[in-house]
Amino acid sequence: MTRLEYTDASSNKFWEVVVEDTSRTVRYGKIGSAGTAKTESFADASAAAVSDVRFHE
Repeated sequence: MTRLEYTDASSNKFWEVVVEDTSRTVRYGKIGSAGTAKTESFADASAAAVSDVRFHE
């Protein structure tokens, strides 16, 4: 799992990315909340892993 956080005077946000087998789940929202999760399926594990790399760019 990768977790990114952004905090400034008016914003406290987070993003989490989890890649498992052929899927990638991105959860995001306000720090301290459950956030919103979106899961995307891919043809194979390699495609899911590549999507994770692209998320970080």
